Amino acid sequence: MTEKFFIEPLFSNFIASDILDVDCDKIVEYIKTVEPGLPLNLNEPAIHDVIDEVHNSIPEFMKIYGLGLESRPRVTTCWANRNNASEPLKPHLHGTHWISAVFYPEADEESPDLVLKNPITVRNEACNASFASRNS
Repeated sequence: MTEKFFIEPLFSNFIASDILDVDCDKIVEYIKTVEPGLPLNLNEPAIHDVIDEVHNSIPEFMKIYGLGLESRPRVTTCWANRNNASEPLKPHLHGTHWISAVFYPEADEESPDLVLKNPITVRNEACNASFASRNS
């Protein structure tokens, strides 16, 4: 092939982090009242500070990545995973969203590491686990 071609990453990902000055105890108390597996109520005052922090960060994210502000992304879904202190979070996808935010109200130095994987790898692992459980 004599023509030059342009190579660009197909699965470009990024991560940003921040420490939020919010009332984590209030958030944890609310999370304990929510049935596991159900989304959190976006109108719940206990989580408003976190949602506001995410909304306030979006314009900077949009600017850094050259995206127009006219799309005005907003938090549309919010849920909680409750694990034991030593239990790692199971691999999962945020497949229907192009921006995801994660907040750990009780994380500390003793918490398990956050592990981020290529979405294709996670999808394959989930499919294999689902197939194995149906065939055992």
